[in-house]
Amino acid sequence: MNDPNKQIQIRNSWLKDFGPTMLMVASLVVLSTALPAAPAAPKQNYMFKTVDAPDKDLTNPNLWTYINDSGLIIQDYYDTAGVMHTAALLSSGWTLIDVPGAAGTGGTNPNSQGQVALNYWGTDGIIHLAIWQRGHYTYIPDFWPGYVLVGANAFNDLGQITAAVANSAGTWLGFVGDSRHHTVFGYPGSELTIAFMTSDFGITVGVYEDPDGTDAHGFVYDNGHLVTLDVPEYWVNALAINNEGEIVGSYQGVYTDDSSSPWHGFLLQHGNLTDFDVPEALQTTPWMITDNHKLAGQYQAADGTWHGFVATPVGCE
Repeated sequence: MNDPNKQIQIRNSWLKDFGPTMLMVASLVVLSTALPAAPAAPKQNYMFKTVDAPDKDLTNPNLWTYINDSGLIIQDYYDTAGVMHTAALLSSGWTLIDVPGAAGTGGTNPNSQGQVALNYWGTDGIIHLAIWQRGHYTYIPDFWPGYVLVGANAFNDLGQITAAVANSAGTWLGFVGDSRHHTVFGYPGSELTIAFMTSDFGITVGVYEDPDGTDAHGFVYDNGHLVTLDVPEYWVNALAINNEGEIVGSYQGVYTDDSSSPWHGFLLQHGNLTDFDVPEALQTTPWMITDNHKLAGQYQAADGTWHGFVATPVGCE
């Protein structure tokens, strides 16, 4: 999948689409682009399916649903006792894949090999990392020199972890890599930069806050270049990217004197931004987009309950 020619094509594509102006800041090249003020109506029809682990607390909005190209679904959720779990939807049904003995487990997307990076912690509250694959666990020694793991957010086919880490000052930074080769980065002056997912071509998406903490922006990061993805007057989270360079995320209107204004999903393809919402949902957040264009995430139904979803393009097998 990691074709060098395709890699160059994808990188050139999103830089050309955005047409940004370059600004050098402390060895990080920061580029800025404003997306349309309001996303356009979706151009493609989808079939939506609700997916909920059996013991999930339907009132808890802390929920993450992922899918890979083969259709393996992973869901992170809280039960009614407030304990975090990770479950896989297998042919036999839902199966907990919590790390044995852990006080809580939070998973990431399944890569094409069906591997899932699991955050787990004990009574000491320290987060550690394990890889799950077909019922087997591989425990990963901590490799965050000078940092504390806040949480792994994604795991790609190259074995690279995309995570949030914190330095000694408590500043959150993006982390991409493994124990041998990794990159740590942050938006200059910001106390919060979260990397959510990295494609097999090394392109990372995430979110950062302004240095004064008043606004949040999505970003695309590649080889020291950070491109801001902005919808004016909205908070924007860029949450997932596939190997075609398509990006999904969510946005929220924050200048409406109502901090609880709903979140809506978006899909960014070839520079075109469209809304992506589960039909009749109050809120939607897509957490994953696959190479065969399936999406997965969470939504809030009309009765206020929270659910996972998988969306399949009409005609996609």
